[in-house]
Amino acid sequence: MNYYPFTTLIFIISTMASFVEARTFTSADGRTMEAEVISVTNTSTILKRGTRQYTIPLTSLSEADQKFLADWRAEKLKTIIPKLEVDINSGKSDRSDRNDSYDDRIGSFEFSVTIENDELHYSLESGKAELIVLGESCSHRDRYCIMQKNSFDVALEDGGTYEWKGEEFAYKFDNRSPTLWGYQYYGFAFVLKNADGTIIYQRVTPSKFEWGTEKLLEMKAKTAFDRTFKTHGSASIHGI
Repeated sequence: MNYYPFTTLIFIISTMASFVEARTFTSADGRTMEAEVISVTNTSTILKRGTRQYTIPLTSLSEADQKFLADWRAEKLKTIIPKLEVDINSGKSDRSDRNDSYDDRIGSFEFSVTIENDELHYSLESGKAELIVLGESCSHRDRYCIMQKNSFDVALEDGGTYEWKGEEFAYKFDNRSPTLWGYQYYGFAFVLKNADGTIIYQRVTPSKFEWGTEKLLEMKAKTAFDRTFKTHGSASIHGI
């Protein structure tokens, strides 16, 4: 990417042909130019003239243009669905309880999330993520629960990476006859929203719960529910 002072840029582009949807920008010292907005960050903008792009500090432009670019960016952030690479690791484990003479089991999970921003002209500010861990009842068919809810803020620069790690959660259960009790790990729902509240990424597993993501977001931790997302009070999760 080429970086040029505003006055130099005016000279460079003055001989280039104009194009559709160009805006006339004014520098802080009163010079004017026509260019198309490609992207805007907190400190600079990328303007395009012809086939070339130039990065210009916002402070080099007039106050009116700075306001225009701030508004342009705010509107773009509401509608852009960025290309993100999201890796979600449950850290799940499941083993027999050696201190128990029966066949009770001990399960645990410790989630970690890595988000990579593949966009070169998009940064996420004040993003909100929610990770909901789902459990399945060992004693009742079609009965599930919210084992854990996590909420955290996400900020991503252009091409940047964000990492988050949750707390370990351990629990006991028995999923073998004749004694069936407790809840075991079943899946998760991950939702990422931008500052405007628009969902820009979501993943739900198992996929049969995807249609009810908004209902899951409304539920509190330990809420029991069925496949229609009808709630059934509080789930008995045997945490340890």
